[in-house]
Order: sequence, then C-alpha cells, then structure tokens
Amino acid sequence: MFIVVWIIFAFVTAAIAESKQRSVLGWFFVGLLFGIFAIIAIAVQPSLVPTEPVQQIVYAPHPGPAQQAQPTQSPIQALEQLGNLHQQGVITEAEFLTKKQELLNRV
Repeated sequence: MFIVVWIIFAFVTAAIAESKQRSVLGWFFVGLLFGIFAIIAIAVQPSLVPTEPVQQIVYAPHPGPAQQAQPTQSPIQALEQLGNLHQQGVITEAEFLTKKQELLNRV
C-alpha cells in the first residue's frame, strides 16, 4: 500500500510539472523520492511560460535638427518600413493595421 501511494505522489508531481512547463520525467522521480514534499515544491514553482504576453515599450529618440531636415518618405516606403516593424514585433497587430490604413488613405 505504501508503494502505491508513493507512485501516486510521483504521478501527481509529474502532472503538476507538466502544467507548469517543467521536466515531467525529472519531477516524476523527485515525486517518487520525496512524495508529498515534492508536490508542495512543484506547486509553489512559477510556470516557465508567462501567462500574459509581455508588452515591449520602445522609446523613440527625440528627433534632432538633422533628423527633422530629412525629406519625407513616400507612402510605399513607409508601408515597407511599417511591415518590417510589425514582423520584428516592435508594433502590435492593431497598431500595424491602423497605421497601414492611414498610409493607404494617403496614396
């Protein structure tokens, strides 16, 4: 009976580890060795994958006199640059679609 309970502890520990994106096999053996203490240990561990997407804030430098004197780029060039920023993850899908529509309205 004691062995059955210890194996159940191992499976429960592995299941909790899987839900937290941790090593299932490793935590199975930890659960097999330490039983209820392993369940408590994995229960308090944070998940390796964040539950909410992390929003990156990108600060643009203040335009100096040299940057302000540059000629305005065409809407096509602006669309290409906007697409690159979107692919790199610098701007969100909503920002991309809003700015894209503004640029298409200028054409």
